[in-house]
Amino acid sequence: MTRIPKLTSQILVTFIPGVLVSLFSAGIEGKVNLYWVILSILITFVGILIYDYVRGRKRLWRAASLNHKLGRKYGETEWGASVPSIQDHLVYGQYIDLPPGKFTAIFRLKVEDNASPNADVALLDVVCSKNKNDAGRIIAKRIVRRHEFAYPKTYDDFPVQFTLDKRERRVEFRVWFANTTELVIDTIELQVG
Repeated sequence: MTRIPKLTSQILVTFIPGVLVSLFSAGIEGKVNLYWVILSILITFVGILIYDYVRGRKRLWRAASLNHKLGRKYGETEWGASVPSIQDHLVYGQYIDLPPGKFTAIFRLKVEDNASPNADVALLDVVCSKNKNDAGRIIAKRIVRRHEFAYPKTYDDFPVQFTLDKRERRVEFRVWFANTTELVIDTIELQVG
């Protein structure tokens, strides 16, 4: 999406309350109160700027809403797989465009067993691709091992930091299931900075 349509929609959304206030005040007072029209436009515009800033600083995806190659839904929003299964991507996706900058992807995971021998549980990675047929280029990755979880059946956050030197298209966040213990994903959160 280009900046012009977004800006146009913001301008329209900003001026609609002003028009409504002017029509309302004209109906009550018999004349348009310019003070209230300007105030309603400013309040709406500031609200849109705050919303865009907050939305741009942090994004959150529920695991069940992402793409899957294996596993099943746990509860309302989680996605997971138990052993025995196959090794493959448990979740992947939210192909988004990102500007240059520093980012942290936080994967919220839990395991059934954190006490057995310390084996790989998951590979977390951030990938960008040119198109849907492109295998992609790994920007950052992290291997998560069983003993990194503080407790069994309790969520832990695993951050993966990465820096983009240029705008990247089709950035996705993936969790590779190692098939060593049951693994459940709750969310993937993207933070700027």
